[in-house]
Amino acid sequence: MRLIHKIGSYQEDSSQFDIAHAIEHLAFKGTKNFPIGVDNSNLVHQLGMDNADITASSGRRQTEYIFNVPHGNFEGVEVGLLWFKDIINGLNLSEKDINSVRGEVKEEFLGKLGDNLQEVFATTKMYRSFFPCEDKEADFVAHYNNFASDDLKRFYTDWNNPGFFAVSVVGDIQDFDALEKRIKSSLSHLKPKELQKKPSNCDSLYYNRQPRFIIVKRKKDSAKFIEEKAARMHLFFPDSIIGGTLHKREGMERLLQFQIFLEILGQRFEQTNNRYGSEPTYLNNLYDRDMPPGMEIVHSFDDGTGENSFKELSRVLNQLRIHGISKEEFQKAKERHLKNLKGTNLDEDRFWFKQISKFYVQGEALPTDKLVYLTSYLENLNLTVLNEFVSSYLENGPKDIGIVAPGGHNALSFEEEEVRAWISKAYQEKIEPFELPEIPVLMGRDEISRLEEISYVDHGKGKSGSREIVLKNGVKLIFKSEYSSEPENGYPIHLHGFSLGGAKDLPEKDYYSAVNASAIIQNAGVNNLNRFELDRFLASAGLMRGAVSPYIDYAEHGIYGRSDLDDLETMMQMVYLYCTSPNRNEMAYEDWKNRKFKTYINPNTNLMVTDFDEAVRSLTGDKSLVSMLGRKAAPGGTRGYKSVAETDFDRAYSIYRNFFGNASGMVFLITGDFEIGQILPLAQKYLGNLPSFKRKKIPLKSSELVELPKGPSFQMFLNEGNYKMENISYGTRFIQPALKLGDWQEQIKVAVLGEVVEQKLWHLRYKKGYGLYNVSARGRYNEELKRYEIGTYLYCQPKDFTEIQKEIKQIYSEMKSGSISSKELDPALEMVYYFNFSERAKRTGSLINELYKHYRYEQPWVASQTKQRFLKSLTSTDIMEVARKFLKSENFHEFVIRDER
Repeated sequence: MRLIHKIGSYQEDSSQFDIAHAIEHLAFKGTKNFPIGVDNSNLVHQLGMDNADITASSGRRQTEYIFNVPHGNFEGVEVGLLWFKDIINGLNLSEKDINSVRGEVKEEFLGKLGDNLQEVFATTKMYRSFFPCEDKEADFVAHYNNFASDDLKRFYTDWNNPGFFAVSVVGDIQDFDALEKRIKSSLSHLKPKELQKKPSNCDSLYYNRQPRFIIVKRKKDSAKFIEEKAARMHLFFPDSIIGGTLHKREGMERLLQFQIFLEILGQRFEQTNNRYGSEPTYLNNLYDRDMPPGMEIVHSFDDGTGENSFKELSRVLNQLRIHGISKEEFQKAKERHLKNLKGTNLDEDRFWFKQISKFYVQGEALPTDKLVYLTSYLENLNLTVLNEFVSSYLENGPKDIGIVAPGGHNALSFEEEEVRAWISKAYQEKIEPFELPEIPVLMGRDEISRLEEISYVDHGKGKSGSREIVLKNGVKLIFKSEYSSEPENGYPIHLHGFSLGGAKDLPEKDYYSAVNASAIIQNAGVNNLNRFELDRFLASAGLMRGAVSPYIDYAEHGIYGRSDLDDLETMMQMVYLYCTSPNRNEMAYEDWKNRKFKTYINPNTNLMVTDFDEAVRSLTGDKSLVSMLGRKAAPGGTRGYKSVAETDFDRAYSIYRNFFGNASGMVFLITGDFEIGQILPLAQKYLGNLPSFKRKKIPLKSSELVELPKGPSFQMFLNEGNYKMENISYGTRFIQPALKLGDWQEQIKVAVLGEVVEQKLWHLRYKKGYGLYNVSARGRYNEELKRYEIGTYLYCQPKDFTEIQKEIKQIYSEMKSGSISSKELDPALEMVYYFNFSERAKRTGSLINELYKHYRYEQPWVASQTKQRFLKSLTSTDIMEVARKFLKSENFHEFVIRDER
């Protein structure tokens, strides 16, 4: 069920910045029928629900509240409707709750954007100049601390009118009439109030004003030791026709044309920027961001390159305006969109909720035959019609132009007349039609024909039930098939090759040259194809960028691969080439360094969280790479940025060739939905021809014993990152060496323990009212260091730190001597199941991960069903017992990172 409130930040006045968001949070605090919050209600837990089933989100146009009721649970419907009713006119809005939410929304903002505040402030100021209803406040942090409670209550009074709400229900509904009757009986007595205000028509205000040109100076951030020196242009192309026809089939058709156009334009820009040292161009569909329908183009440019950058970008637009989309581009885009339309799963709740929300909030048409109609329209759409739309849409260039630039950049002196003249001049140039670049050949026929299918020895089935084969060159193959319950949607092929030998077997000064080597090679490409040519080939072959990726870890090196059965040979060729023909390209190396710099100063992840994790791993002696989405990744954050200075190109290339140039002893794990006869010949051909020879190998050192200070210990460090910390990063670790290796039952119990700790951490926000946004906890067995680790992480306001520190210690104490409720245990068991045994886990490689632990670390092989039965059998007593075993003071370590201020 969803409660859709057709009011968002667009209706806030100058004193109400982010108040719609704050009210969304307040819905989880005290209400008339849930005085301690819906999340803390025993009613909800008795329904078999947990916190993940009750969430919310807010945006520019709407706020949505989610209440996922278990199938067939009519009492759950009643509870959900009771909460919805409270949201409409029953929030308590106490000062205690409001102050708690101040902290939550502030921490949410800092967690998402806090490492790049000046860029956020400047960009927000620019948007506010163009879009009449955009955010009004610039000093976000001060506002969260000081906004008046009366301003929040005034917003609630003005806009929480029943006439602005709708209930949406999607699912296996047996009796529509009975459900409709229930909803009406619960909510029909809430009568619309006389409006004190009318909602602003933000789209109309934007479309009807004159074009604008805005330059915003990005202030210097005193907390940063390096800053972005480039300026950023923002070009806006509104589409008032979409906005005016959304409620009709005409609007549906134009929106589909617009989406195809955006996709092809993005590809054109990508081709233009396919060279080392270039800056990417980003396209934003403003309609998808709940803004007035249209397009935004964003591109960065260095000092002194503004005129050329504007002209080059405009030439791409003009080429499309004059010559249109090519037949080949159109056909490929048409096929992709038809595939998506025809592949839409009408049984997915997400599809319907999105359609209903767009219909209610933005008036987007929702006829009963929408998918059928759009499919038929696209099948009959001709290129002439699409190109007429493109030409008309791009005819006059951008309506609005915004520039955000740092002090000293010459873009700060640009005049509107000269910038528009640059665009106009590019539009007047003679330009040739666009030609799709040729698809490069990964391996020539002669190269492939020279590779014979190498002989092998079949060792039959191992303990894991996998087929074990050793090729003549010493490469070991482990095949284990896994069949999906949905034959039409089989599991992908996962490959993981690994061998001993990593950064620890090299001089210490070579550590970063080793762990960064794979990324450098990936940026350079293979077999004389650079990264851009390789990406183009992969796209034509149906493989995603990064489908095959090598790595060098602390104690091993290896390579990952993923593909469908149809693309298996291409994946095998990529593995072969990454081992035999990596490119050596100094220009690509310089580009890699520049991209590391750009990623660091304009991060797409939370640097504060990454830096904390890297610091704790280093302090506790864990030098192995972090696993991201099942793949090992080089250091990130501040450590990753600083590692560039300690990475030598010649050494990186030499180390890579040394490790991957000899496949003797390498093990390749291969899982997925396949018959071995479909894969073995390809493995013989490509993996069997990997070079393998006897030579003096780098001596392998034995695992180092990591000695930690005896607990309890407390270590505080000053922030060394390129950002100001308004809050404090705080984490704890219980670390204990494994007394018995390969104890899979203990490992599962520790994983559940970590999830229970996280359930208890959330109480600090939802029950105790601390101003927290995100908390996390994890229990795991570290195979590399043969130890158990149970840890927590959160970031909080400095004023709350001491109390939160006490609360967490109390949580640990109670887990050993108190009790664990089923409300805490059940979600913990579900999460361990989800990450290890669910359909999602299978598709993302849970089987190959288990095989890796078995063959790499000699973990005992235990059938998945056996583990699942054990997981399901665990009780609170079991988890309390493991808590007493591991949550000991001598194992306890605390870590804090904060600003010197």
